Amino acid sequence: MTVLWKHYRYLKNNPELRAPMKTWEDYIAAMPVYHIPKSKVAATEPKLQNGDVIGIATKHDGGFCSHVGLIVRTNDGVARFMHASRNYRKVVIDKSISGYLNAFNSHAGMIVGRPLEVVETVTDPAVYKANLERLIS
Repeated sequence: MTVLWKHYRYLKNNPELRAPMKTWEDYIAAMPVYHIPKSKVAATEPKLQNGDVIGIATKHDGGFCSHVGLIVRTNDGVARFMHASRNYRKVVIDKSISGYLNAFNSHAGMIVGRPLEVVETVTDPAVYKANLERLIS
């Protein structure tokens, strides 16, 4: 965000926020990031849950994700991608997450975040990685 600060109203209007934001960006950039490759997303769809936060992993440099949204499992059982669509200029419940990813060459895959109860919070990187392995296997 600090690279493109002119595009963010709060960073543009409050320059004192940029240095603390850069500190957080550096902290987050140093963390390991594991994404599910586009080729494996369809196989993980049955394991996705309503409300899972999906980051669209990009092939481009400069960030982990190019877009974010939520999983909404519709009555037909499909794990659909709900997001703010640039094309439709509104929030939409789109096609399946694998279908959405396959529609764009720039998408490398997805990052899944699942809100947990506070008592279930994972802080151990080994546990985090094991959970990810369970999701994609």
